[in-house]
Amino acid sequence: MDLRKLAVALLSVGVMLPGLGHALAVRDLQTKSALGEPFQGEIELVEVGDLNADEIKVSLATQEDFERLGVERVYFLTDLRFDVVLNAGGRSFVKISSSKPVREPFLDFVVRIAWPGNTRLQGVTALLDPPVMADTAPSEVARPVSTQQPVVPVTPAAVAPVS
Repeated sequence: MDLRKLAVALLSVGVMLPGLGHALAVRDLQTKSALGEPFQGEIELVEVGDLNADEIKVSLATQEDFERLGVERVYFLTDLRFDVVLNAGGRSFVKISSSKPVREPFLDFVVRIAWPGNTRLQGVTALLDPPVMADTAPSEVARPVSTQQPVVPVTPAAVAPVS
């Protein structure tokens, strides 16, 4: 009998705090640029629900977050820009871009994704192929799908507000 009361109480809390249960998820990064070009990539967002683009804040993680995940925060990463695009052509994603060309064949970085009542860190590795030779048609070139490192949940008490 006490278990039933506990279940009802927990359900009531869940109804009163709907934002806490939202499970925004991310998928692998798709790289859309080559070595020597400004970086272009997209991380697909799933389980967006009724969130709008203004409620989802994506940024490069802090130095402390990089250290916590064991990822070196190289200076080039400060040039990365993150734009949330919801339901463009039936899908939602974070567009990642830089104004400077990438000189290394891969980028390791950590993004901080925040939405009402939640924050997560996502480690990402982007692999970049050398530029395509002029005689190869662009439609024949397949961009690599990069891998992501494990997600690290962040407790609200340990998170500084994302601006």
